[in-house]
Amino acid sequence: MITLKRLQNVSSTRLRKVLHVVKMFNGRSPLYPRFIQLLLTYKCNSNCPFCYQDAEKKKIPDMSISDAKIIERNIRKSFNFKPRIHFFGGEPTVNTDFVEILKYFSNSGYKISMTTNGINLLKYGREIVEAKGLKEIHISLNDLDFERVLSTVKQISDIDVNNSLHLTINCPITEVNQDRLLEIVEKFEHTEAQCLTFQHRGFIWYNGFVSMDHKLVRHQYDIIKRRNNNIRILFHPSIKSKDIEAYYTDKEYPYNNNKCYYPWFVLFIQPNGSIIPCDELNITVGNAVTESLKNLWNNAEYVAFRKGIILNGISHSICHRCDHRDY
Repeated sequence: MITLKRLQNVSSTRLRKVLHVVKMFNGRSPLYPRFIQLLLTYKCNSNCPFCYQDAEKKKIPDMSISDAKIIERNIRKSFNFKPRIHFFGGEPTVNTDFVEILKYFSNSGYKISMTTNGINLLKYGREIVEAKGLKEIHISLNDLDFERVLSTVKQISDIDVNNSLHLTINCPITEVNQDRLLEIVEKFEHTEAQCLTFQHRGFIWYNGFVSMDHKLVRHQYDIIKRRNNNIRILFHPSIKSKDIEAYYTDKEYPYNNNKCYYPWFVLFIQPNGSIIPCDELNITVGNAVTESLKNLWNNAEYVAFRKGIILNGISHSICHRCDHRDY
């Protein structure tokens, strides 16, 4: 199964060949979106120092249950199959309609995943587990509060008596935890979580340089890769050990993959219904509340955006450090 993370880390030769076919369609996507990211809110109940969310976006009102229902009907009418829905933000659980939106999409037959910092997870624990469509929860470990996240994983698993949820711990590698990666593995490898994903800082160069000890990161990376871990470990993006120094020190490092396949397979819907071909760029191509998604998916603006990637590769701005593509 091609998961969202698998699409982000386009590492297999077979998948890369399949994705390369999209170039033949001159900016049009021959397939309907495989994933739809519903950005339920840009607000958050945490204040992570490395967050790259635009402050202006936080002024956008949260998605309402009424708009969510319109968007769901739009998806159903526009596409021949149900894409996977991923709830994101901001922090999706701070949306006051979160539970209603989750239940609505679940009862409508969608497979759902979500990314959350976990702070509100137990508040809605029973409703989350009972939403049969929810298959994956990615809990972000954005600080060193191990006990809070460990307790959350344990309590959610206790509620989930049928083991229906796949739990992943997402851990950004930061200045605060870069010397404790092995400790983090040891903390979580005997929990009910099925996967631990370490995330290299994708936008380390975007708003000024962030100093990291690349030697320390690489040393622990090599230990973890050789170690017989009791939990599945992923590093995202899938940088090779020999490239870690360049990733953290050379802004001009010529990464191998100069293409991005997200706009052909993933649809981003902002809290106000605006459609964006990428959640890191302020480019709008329509609105899912007022316009047909079938028409928007290959409209002139979307096709022009994709053609720009085909002809010119990724832009040498925020895209250059984006971790939505394979390095």
